[in-house]
Amino acid sequence: ITHTKGYCAAALALAPAAGALGIDAEPDGPLPKGVLGKVATEVERAHLASLPPGVNWDRLLFSAKESVYKSLWPLVREWIGFSDAEIRFEPERGVFRAVVAAPRAIELEGRYTVANGFALTAIALTPADAQLVWRSKSE
Repeated sequence: ITHTKGYCAAALALAPAAGALGIDAEPDGPLPKGVLGKVATEVERAHLASLPPGVNWDRLLFSAKESVYKSLWPLVREWIGFSDAEIRFEPERGVFRAVVAAPRAIELEGRYTVANGFALTAIALTPADAQLVWRSKSE
């Protein structure tokens, strides 16, 4: 589930085909002053600076991290903070990669778009990804 002023959405999938889902919507605009320093690592800030202009990459980064958290929470039931996931965008493909350090290192791929005044991100874990995350939680 996600919502922001002027937009709301929900996504679901049927078991057993589903692993886990996470979606997020944010207004398309720069993050408020001071927020990027709280949610982005130094490596991420350098990556954002290298991306093509014309996109509010900072807002997409925030949204991508929210999607990662929403996809993993049902599996691990542990807090996954902003510093626990490192995001890298691939603009030519419209995807982002998330390397999540907790509870065990795993790399996930999500999608993003900016449309109609909104920054939207989504991540879907395959059942195999979900099992890997779940097993790592119990080890």
